[in-house]
Amino acid sequence: MLLLRHVLKIGSQSECSQREVGILIDDLLKCQLLHELFMITELSLCSLYSLQVNSFHPLKIRNIHLQYLQLDKDQNGLLSESELICGYGKCKAFQPDHLYDLTPVFVHQLFEESRTFPPNNEIDYKTYIDFTLYMMDDSSISSLRFLWTVLDVQKQGYLSFETVDLFLRDVVEKIFCENRTKHDEGHKGHNDRLRFIQHLRMQVFDAVNPLRQDRITWQDLRRSKLGPLVARLLVDYRAYRSFTERLSF
Repeated sequence: MLLLRHVLKIGSQSECSQREVGILIDDLLKCQLLHELFMITELSLCSLYSLQVNSFHPLKIRNIHLQYLQLDKDQNGLLSESELICGYGKCKAFQPDHLYDLTPVFVHQLFEESRTFPPNNEIDYKTYIDFTLYMMDDSSISSLRFLWTVLDVQKQGYLSFETVDLFLRDVVEKIFCENRTKHDEGHKGHNDRLRFIQHLRMQVFDAVNPLRQDRITWQDLRRSKLGPLVARLLVDYRAYRSFTERLSF
């Protein structure tokens, strides 16, 4: 078994720990991003592929840089949780292809899993690029694994009802805010939210069809054809809309 070794830095700058990880050569050769990199650097292949959709096309790289600049409202060179929540997928540089509406709990957990910098625990451009490449990739195992790392809040190897509800709560709040005139507030509104969370959780578990009915493991999510879509609906309101539209067919 051949490995490419890489030192992974985890946590904030002040509490950063290092862990050596490996990439299987076979996995690397199957990686779509490696293929795209090879296509754009090998001039003899350029005429055979549409480079406009290549992740390494100069215009796409420039666009990611523009996204970062537009998100960095205080212009300190770093991004805070609030800057990512308020602007990611909404700024002009994201249009028209990459539109998102990330939930606060997902962004908070993302920052918990990422290397951040004091004094306000913000992420840098390198972390942003990694995150954006994962978000742009909605089908690979590596992208799904990234989302799993963020979703598995308790680091117990599975998503319980409570963990799924934690992420669905923000999604449901966005649904109710969008349809505020259709729902009563106060005690009845709170109960409506709880019932909707339970209903949506049942849809999530039905879509994944886990081996155990009370938890979703990494293997369950990876095995499911709807795994990538389910993972994204837990963190992105726009993905939830895509999920409900797909179920309606």
